Amino acid sequence: MSTYDWLPTECAPKNFPVEIVKGDFIFENGRTLYIPDRQFVNNGWGEFGSTHIVGDEQKPLPSRLAITWFSFLDDRFYTGNFELPGEKLKKFFEEGYISPLTAKKKIYDNILVGLTAGGGVAVWVMGDKVTKELAFFQAHDTSIAWPEFVDNPEYPRKRYIATMLEQAMSPNEVAELRAHPPNIELWKTTYRTLYNWAPSIIGKAKPLSLLINYYNGEREFVNFEDKTEAQEISGRPAPKSASFYWQSSLNVKMGAELSFDSEEIFAALNKLHELNPKAKITLQLRVNDADQTVRIFLNNDKVILELLKTTIRVFEH
Repeated sequence: MSTYDWLPTECAPKNFPVEIVKGDFIFENGRTLYIPDRQFVNNGWGEFGSTHIVGDEQKPLPSRLAITWFSFLDDRFYTGNFELPGEKLKKFFEEGYISPLTAKKKIYDNILVGLTAGGGVAVWVMGDKVTKELAFFQAHDTSIAWPEFVDNPEYPRKRYIATMLEQAMSPNEVAELRAHPPNIELWKTTYRTLYNWAPSIIGKAKPLSLLINYYNGEREFVNFEDKTEAQEISGRPAPKSASFYWQSSLNVKMGAELSFDSEEIFAALNKLHELNPKAKITLQLRVNDADQTVRIFLNNDKVILELLKTTIRVFEH
């Protein structure tokens, strides 16, 4: 059985905190590796969490995930025992990825578990700023006696939840989320919808690389010096943010931090997809080499839309 050097870690969407009661990756031989638990988690969807250096450095890939947690916003416990897609997981580790830090091939070194409001469970493989979704599952409600969950059994449930939520956000944010709870389909379906698109750089500047953060928690590194990779049109989720780097005609390395407006990017992608589901979509980054400004467009074979609500910060790299 092949073995790899990897560790488990955890995450939850910001403002939707959870606490893992117990979580384990289970191997074919029945042995387990625990996921860090008993701590407040709201570090962000797809973000690296905590790790505990335990067990053997080299270990096989897990075949199952068993996890139970408490969702503070829901005021519910969730649990599930899921079979992981073994062949897909093995392929990820065998193929590895190109690190944006070293430009060399590496093996993934973390398996990340994400927990959402409503009982959603995502699993990713993670490396140097590169993350790929492995699977998404739906857990179910469960009951756990409150004194078994908190260290102090006399700590009232409502008070404990309020205290923990106040650590994560302001009172106004808590009130807003309680008044308008999130649609759990965001993480389960909306953020995971794939669109047939690829990035494209327009202008005289020489593109170097693009690091894309997606709404579904994935991260992709695009090296524009690899023409095949950069021009590949494939199923990608909606981009949430990106870091773009290029070289100007004056041989100055430049960069831009892009933050997409959620309503605008989803509306634009859905509109282009509905107009022609089979048409290829291009995310154009138009660089004006004269003043080093960047404009962003989405287009297919017939329609072009400028993304005017995208926040763009340009800097010398």
